Amino acid sequence: MNLASGKYTRWATNLTEPQVFVLLWILGEYGYRGRKLEGFLDKHDENLLFLDDRGRKSLEPNFGYIRLRTALTAIHEIVTFGLMNKEIEINSFQAWSDKVEKAICEAEQLKK
Repeated sequence: MNLASGKYTRWATNLTEPQVFVLLWILGEYGYRGRKLEGFLDKHDENLLFLDDRGRKSLEPNFGYIRLRTALTAIHEIVTFGLMNKEIEINSFQAWSDKVEKAICEAEQLKK
């Protein structure tokens, strides 16, 4: 695995073992407690979905927001249910990519 070649992994190329430990702790904290944040986001999804990255209203869905929601859900599922759960395909980046694409297609149907 080459972290340096990934757009979203480059930042991790030189992490020390203590830094990896802290990062895993942070992910674990979110995973166990992040459901409250997701509940809040669920209530406001439609409004947040149509804000651009600067917080301005948009007619187009914000794909970055969709990717964020998918990532937050993934962290929660992985931490809560574990990597070996048959419902969670963490070993397949394509599976997560497919989830993002599905969410984007669903958002396209909501265009204002």
